[in-house]
Amino acid sequence: MKTYLAVALFLFSLSVQGQVSANEFLASAWDAPEIKALTNQEAYLSNKPYRLAPIRKVAIATESNQLDRTRQDYSFRVLPANPWEMRYTNQYFKTYHDLIGIDRERVLGKLIQQRYEAIITWTYLQEVLSLRQEEKQLTESWITILAAQLNSAFAKPDDYVEARLDLVTRALEVERVKFDIANQQQIIEHLFEKARHKTIDWKSEQLVPVSEIIAKLQTQQVMQANQDIAYRTRQVELANYRYLLEKSNINIGYVQTEYQPFRIEANRRPWNVTVGVTIPLFNPNKGDMAFRKLQILQAEGQLEEAKLEARHAWELGVGRIQSLIDRYNELVAMLAELNAEDLNWKLTAVKENNPAVTVRLKLNLVKIKLAMARLKQEVYQGYIELLAQQDQLQRQPVQNYLLGGN
Repeated sequence: MKTYLAVALFLFSLSVQGQVSANEFLASAWDAPEIKALTNQEAYLSNKPYRLAPIRKVAIATESNQLDRTRQDYSFRVLPANPWEMRYTNQYFKTYHDLIGIDRERVLGKLIQQRYEAIITWTYLQEVLSLRQEEKQLTESWITILAAQLNSAFAKPDDYVEARLDLVTRALEVERVKFDIANQQQIIEHLFEKARHKTIDWKSEQLVPVSEIIAKLQTQQVMQANQDIAYRTRQVELANYRYLLEKSNINIGYVQTEYQPFRIEANRRPWNVTVGVTIPLFNPNKGDMAFRKLQILQAEGQLEEAKLEARHAWELGVGRIQSLIDRYNELVAMLAELNAEDLNWKLTAVKENNPAVTVRLKLNLVKIKLAMARLKQEVYQGYIELLAQQDQLQRQPVQNYLLGGN
């Protein structure tokens, strides 16, 4: 109930009708078929349909005493369930119930992460499209300038031919980015069906500034044990219970009552009670037990591997993001040094200034911006991946770690 209330509050900040809200898109993870299936499984096991009856089966038999039709005996046999089997069955399914709950949170985190990555890719492609279009326009301006200079001292026919070829490349790059955007839109519509009837207007300017990423990560509580470790731990417990179930899957004996009417004639009691106990000298489930033991060893290995990965994942992730941010800041500084307006003023002051030089400078600035966009995308992806490893994305209360207020 608390989860649905939190999601309802999260959806309260939806954007205007006709546009896909980032919050709405992220919250659609709770309605995914995978989550509904796991919720239904958890609800089914909550009713404890797995509880074994104390009696495994009963048998009724009749016997002809000494082949005399007048001396017919009757018996009623009860085979009780193995109490250890009943106990381990209950523990197995209780653990499995917990496993489903943990798995639902893991799947939910992956679904939310998938939607965050879709937002990051969309904003990146929109930024790249704008830069590629600017690059194409600058190439067209460069061609215009070179065409006007064909009869001047600045004339270089090879530059003109090169520029024409570059224009074709720029146009193809614009089309390629548009194709990537169309493909990304299909991915978003697959994740969120309502997006088919709305426009997507997510901008890179709406994302958390790169300079604030490390500060935001430092506010997060680092957990030594995440959902993946809890999931692997439950798998080890399940494997142990499977082994114990195989070990206890034996018939412990029976209780039988007999009714012999002919004894009444001899003034004797017609009832007999027989109790039989099975002594399993050799367990018939040795093969299945060996298989279950192998599953225990495999589950324990996966648990240790998960612990090893989680031990240094946070430090390595933060270090990688910091390295990307440092490279991004270097490009920001480089872009500031190559300020187009400042250099344009200096170039115009130079005698016999060639206007094509300014255009080519701006083209190089676009290349720097493209590299910055790519680094920024990797920073955001690393940021979300790190939060996902720490199970922060699905944690209550729900919040948007990427876009503020949209």
